[in-house]
Amino acid sequence: MQVPKPHFAPSAARSDVKEHLPTLRRETPNDASNYARVFMSDGAPARYEEQYRAGTFDAHMHQLQSVWLRQLCQRHFDEPPVHIDYACGTGRIVQALQAETQRAIGYDVSDAMLNRARRRCPDAEFIRVANDAPPDPPLVGCAVIATMYRLILDADQPTRDTGCSFLAEVLRRNPGSIAIVNNHGNTRSLRHFARYKGRQGRWVSELSDAEARRLFARHGLEVVDWFGIGHLPQSLYGSAIGRGARWLNSYLARRQLLTSVAIDISYVLAIEHADS
Repeated sequence: MQVPKPHFAPSAARSDVKEHLPTLRRETPNDASNYARVFMSDGAPARYEEQYRAGTFDAHMHQLQSVWLRQLCQRHFDEPPVHIDYACGTGRIVQALQAETQRAIGYDVSDAMLNRARRRCPDAEFIRVANDAPPDPPLVGCAVIATMYRLILDADQPTRDTGCSFLAEVLRRNPGSIAIVNNHGNTRSLRHFARYKGRQGRWVSELSDAEARRLFARHGLEVVDWFGIGHLPQSLYGSAIGRGARWLNSYLARRQLLTSVAIDISYVLAIEHADS
């Protein structure tokens, strides 16, 4: 896999990002019981987009994920699939896959986030859904790549189950499909260790690899592949060893090494025993 050369803005330029992040992440208690409310305000999309400003750590992580997702799509499907993105937010994953898919449908609970997504991807269909019940899984007549990104860290257990239930039904209704779900709060990562040893304890609602797999298994979803990025804590990127940290992170992502201890793990899922 060809991994783009990373470039990061100086750490001083990230001060405005850090000022915005508490509004998105620390506004809610650690049980994530108010997950949906965090993203409902009119200002939430702008703050979320600032997190991915060009040159930032998060922008580089998204770039690595996007390259991997496009290559996965090319390997798995003979014909362009339909993309279904649950918890689509501002449409970043829809945009990342639009060149590899025939059309896209995004679902989210926030009108504000969906409005930003519609501007980003005007050809896609975006649908507002309730937080406590999944939408009716569409029958599209071809294979689907279904995604759910940046949800299971921030959300409570019922919200996680709602999303996984929806993805499982999408795969059952559309043979030959796969789902990709990311856990961007792996409890075996160095970031978790640093936070646990610090003042914050377990951050939001982190999951271990075993917990994530049990979540998927409850809904009949089997892990068939995985991909990890962000092996070193973000704080190192602005330090004296920042260049080495950037190189090592890109190398490990390219080689898909030490996935179990990556900060952000993407799981490729299929329906269990689909061939039986």
